[in-house]
Amino acid sequence: MDSFDSIFQYAAERKGGEEALIALLPKAKTSASLKRTKDNAYLAEMTKCVFRSGFVWKIIENKWPGFEAAFHQFDVATCAMNVR
Repeated sequence: MDSFDSIFQYAAERKGGEEALIALLPKAKTSASLKRTKDNAYLAEMTKCVFRSGFVWKIIENKWPGFEAAFHQFDVATCAMNVR
């Protein structure tokens, strides 16, 4: 398995250097911002990641409103109470 450093260097070469690559990366949220994020947003994001592993991402994005409806807008308490 390649090391992170070798993968990073390869990506930097393809994207025009380390600074260009870093500019493409999403900015990390602050601790305060993460604390303000509601539980349903975390549940929704985890669900997207699970679906992403087996489906084409564009399909998930296109069908996401249906997933939100099926999972009650990812309300954690409601989802937990609907376990069968």
